Amino acid sequence: MSRKSAKPHSTTGWDPIALWYDGWMGAEGSRFHREVAIPLTMELAAPRRGHRVLDVGCGQGVLAQQIVGRGAHYTGIDVSRTLVHKAIARHGTTANSRFLHCDAGMRSRYAKHGPFDLAILLLSVQDMPAIDRVFSSVGSALRPRGRIVIVMTHPCFRIPRMSGWGVDPGRKLVYRRVDGYLTSRKIPIRLHGRNVAKTFSYHRPLSEYTRELARAGFSIDALEERTVTAEQQRKIAIRGPSRHNEDIPVLLGIVASRGRQGR
Repeated sequence: MSRKSAKPHSTTGWDPIALWYDGWMGAEGSRFHREVAIPLTMELAAPRRGHRVLDVGCGQGVLAQQIVGRGAHYTGIDVSRTLVHKAIARHGTTANSRFLHCDAGMRSRYAKHGPFDLAILLLSVQDMPAIDRVFSSVGSALRPRGRIVIVMTHPCFRIPRMSGWGVDPGRKLVYRRVDGYLTSRKIPIRLHGRNVAKTFSYHRPLSEYTRELARAGFSIDALEERTVTAEQQRKIAIRGPSRHNEDIPVLLGIVASRGRQGR
């Protein structure tokens, strides 16, 4: 098994594109977040009053109001100092919510606000180079039988630079083309404008996620795949309708419980 994920974390995360990202996301998330990703996350997480919730890779805190609104205590962490500052500016700090600038793999920086009942990674795990450290650190900050909820772009079908939509006119089908899957990849994500800014996405096969969760002492309780419906696609599309097949999932959700010792 490749242990590429054991490399040290980035110290800045999405800082190079933080201003663009904040403008796109706003206080409540992009249209895709509001229509698809956040509803799935809240469905799987189901936080309850009094729960302590850790938002791992919180960005500018789009989940904060959702969590606090359920009566839970919210702690958001992110390695991007810029995005943490944006989160505090947008949502403030209260007795029930806080934002911390820290690496998710450094448990000592956030564990004092736990132990947590629930950890959430909303579209952030694929931006993290060292998921072995993240799962281990987050797991040790959870209560016994605490849960981790991961929502990611589907690693089988949504691989930056290695997948895309295609059209078969003869069969009148829109299909998903996948050019590579089993190899873990560090993929540069570059924005072009006046200046060139770059960050990275990390593709991993599904088996790598399940192995690393098991190593960190988690047992998988549920997998949920979610598509984008035609109605959601119309709401999300900004530049007009795009190629899309509702039968191909966009997101993968994983729910796992901390309940046994890692190997």
